[in-house]
Amino acid sequence: MNRTIVLFAITAAAFVSACNPTTEQKENVARDYDSLLGTWIVDPAASLESMTTDPKWDEQAARFAPRILKRMSKVHFEFGNDEVAYFEGGDDAIRFSIAERAERDGFVSLSVANADMEETLSIRFEGDVIAIEPSGTNDMRHYRWTRGMPDPETFESDLAIALDIALTGIGESKAPAE
Repeated sequence: MNRTIVLFAITAAAFVSACNPTTEQKENVARDYDSLLGTWIVDPAASLESMTTDPKWDEQAARFAPRILKRMSKVHFEFGNDEVAYFEGGDDAIRFSIAERAERDGFVSLSVANADMEETLSIRFEGDVIAIEPSGTNDMRHYRWTRGMPDPETFESDLAIALDIALTGIGESKAPAE
């Protein structure tokens, strides 16, 4: 019987290994600009995993992370042939024309501009997700993006998020009273 269990375990492991893409296969999902074309939404699990690696990660960050990720679920990027659109919810977008594009192993760099600003977007491929880092801020460094469409119900949640923030005191100083 023990031999049967060991044989079953080896067979199951081989089957799972054969069915799951290897790291090398996953990393080859996207490597150039053309593979970015389409809509990208926040991947909460991959983003949370990235957040927990930050040296500043603590109990307070852990408490607020679900709310922040819920808020970010309203945000998405659309990559087109000549344009990148950044949506913060609903149909209004900040649109950028692509002025210059550079591709190298696992990275795409885009120089983008609109009437109000110029920005460089550094996009790093991490398996089946991407990291997008604008040159003007590091606020997005931990978010990971996956292909998908935003949930329309999320766009109607501003009031719920505002109420949640008001009731829990997010944004209030947690400094000790003097």
